[in-house]
Amino acid sequence: MQTQTIRRVATCATASLVVAYYAQIIHSATEKIPLNDGATVSTSCRIETSELRFNNDDPLDGTGSVAVTCAGGTSATIILGQGASADSGSTDDAPLRRMTDGTHYLSYNLYQNAARSTVWGNTAATGVSANCTGAADIHTIYGRIAGGQNISIDHHTDTVIATVTF
Repeated sequence: MQTQTIRRVATCATASLVVAYYAQIIHSATEKIPLNDGATVSTSCRIETSELRFNNDDPLDGTGSVAVTCAGGTSATIILGQGASADSGSTDDAPLRRMTDGTHYLSYNLYQNAARSTVWGNTAATGVSANCTGAADIHTIYGRIAGGQNISIDHHTDTVIATVTF
């Protein structure tokens, strides 16, 4: 049996730095000079993923990772899309992910934990919280190919969008 691969495309969510400056000068020796200035620094985040490859053992499990680096000390959530070949009935809360060889499908899912009991979805409620300390916060993505599938011996792939919201 060949090794199965899931490819993810990282989507980076960023915010821009906004600096505002306003000054009003009153021309009088006896008046105060009102000065309003300020800078608003918005949080920015970078997201990177590693490819998830499945082993050839039973069950067919694999791991990958997603690293999020956010500045600004705010909270962030990492979500994983349904995939490019999602099955009918798939939702952001309960994705029905599938890989394809172009003709046939192979069902699998992505999980938040090593026990593979908590599906990693595409909503805030089914996503994973990231620490925004300015350092990379690395999370393992646990994958499992569902058993009992009659599949072709070929290279199956899928693309899942990883997004960080903050």
